[in-house]
Amino acid sequence: MDYIEFKKDDNLRAEIHYNNKVRIINNSSNIKKLIEICEKYGYRNLNRNCYFKECVPEIIKEYKNYYMHKSLNIKVYSFVDKTMQLVRKNPYLGKEILFLGTLLALSTVNSITKKAPVNPQVTVEEEANTSSLENDIIETEPITITKTNVEKNTQEEISTMLNDKVSEFVFDYKNENTKNFENTLKYTDLFKKYGQMYGIDANLLMAIASQESGGNHYDFIYNYPAVGIMQIERSAFINQEITAYNHLEDKEEKLLITENNITDLETNIKIGAMLLQIALEANDYNIPLGIQTYNFGTNYINKALTMCESISGIPISEMKSNMEETEWLYYREFLNIGDAHYVEHVLSYLPNNKEITVKNRANQDITLKVVNEALKNKTI
Repeated sequence: MDYIEFKKDDNLRAEIHYNNKVRIINNSSNIKKLIEICEKYGYRNLNRNCYFKECVPEIIKEYKNYYMHKSLNIKVYSFVDKTMQLVRKNPYLGKEILFLGTLLALSTVNSITKKAPVNPQVTVEEEANTSSLENDIIETEPITITKTNVEKNTQEEISTMLNDKVSEFVFDYKNENTKNFENTLKYTDLFKKYGQMYGIDANLLMAIASQESGGNHYDFIYNYPAVGIMQIERSAFINQEITAYNHLEDKEEKLLITENNITDLETNIKIGAMLLQIALEANDYNIPLGIQTYNFGTNYINKALTMCESISGIPISEMKSNMEETEWLYYREFLNIGDAHYVEHVLSYLPNNKEITVKNRANQDITLKVVNEALKNKTI
């Protein structure tokens, strides 16, 4: 019997049973897509520990088309990344020409995959020949099918299960500048103070300061385009008024940035915390996006998101709402501004599996687990 099953153990997962093989889906964005497809065929109550057997071939065909499209984009993104590395090593190749050519190739591939009809002969079985996405596993041994009980839970409960686990940001970067964080630790009390005030984990603020200035405020006071421990850009912020939400006083707070106050250590940290909160709020409190925005600025991060949406088809709203939907990372280098790997550089100052938390205006916690593959064999 062919059927689709949703299970909730520690995390929510989906299983597609087809032709005596099973495809296990753990990736939250892929589960959401499968739920969306199932709903098209009339399934409104996707229950905890439930299964169904109607319309399975049709659902599989649609999911397969989505999966192949996403897998193909990942292959192309890998090519883009290698191309940009080649450009950096050999500037005489002409970065602009390669950039435009690559974008044209991406757009063409996306157009073809969107228009291509779904092959009715394609089955889950054949996905073993494609590049697997993170946390998607193909098992090829025959399985024994056991029927499970159907509980009467609502779609809202499935959404809750999807959000039960802490989001993870997985990357691989070995930081050789760990002494920077030691320098920043001298000001732990100030980072805790303004972290609590603006709803940001003090460890995250200190990691940003470590990347920005190496924790050395007084080395960046005069004759620098960016000032102090948090590296506040003179040209962008001098004589500008910023607004952030003060969680301790439960109200909005305004601050006029001047040449005098950005050179003060404590005010510099305060401004940095306010700017990071503004960046997080602009990105629906998506922590990786907020961190990258601190470096790029809102206009440039929006360009990366727009480029990603137009080529991959992933809506900007989904990229912001789901911290594990990180396809936008591949578009940072196209902007040729700031630090294209700023998120990885910042988070590499933190221990592996460290959880960092920020608060939205409703004082709800948003938590991200930092998973650094370069540190996974180390004990911290």
